[in-house]
Amino acid sequence: METTQTQNKTRGHSRLKPKAVAVERRKIGKPKKKHSLIDLILALVFFFSLQYLMFYSQPNDLANLIYSNSYLPFVLLIFFFTFFVLKFIFKKTRLAFCLAFDLLIVLFFHLQNLDFNYYWVIILAIPPLIWLIINQIEKRLL
Repeated sequence: METTQTQNKTRGHSRLKPKAVAVERRKIGKPKKKHSLIDLILALVFFFSLQYLMFYSQPNDLANLIYSNSYLPFVLLIFFFTFFVLKFIFKKTRLAFCLAFDLLIVLFFHLQNLDFNYYWVIILAIPPLIWLIINQIEKRLL
């Protein structure tokens, strides 16, 4: 009994053999992110504005804005300055934000005159770092 070409194809036996075509494979990598000059310029702007506040204003004038004993302009300028410097250095926004936020928390509690020891620093630094590690593992960047 003779089988047709269609039956041969359904059985996995085809008379028509496809020719192997050599395909040139190139590794396509992520483009390397250069240091952003804008980040450095913004860091310098925040640094000089922080210097201006430190030299030309009294700390008591700025201590009680919005929240008592918060020194909010100083704390925000320090946060933005460290964020942009770390973003420029590490080239990763999420890592820079986590480290700058940790510094912000430590500085804020220090300004509130809490009994602050190194155990509190560790306790406050662990949750943002765990969040950062989980996000980096999800994106397979670690």
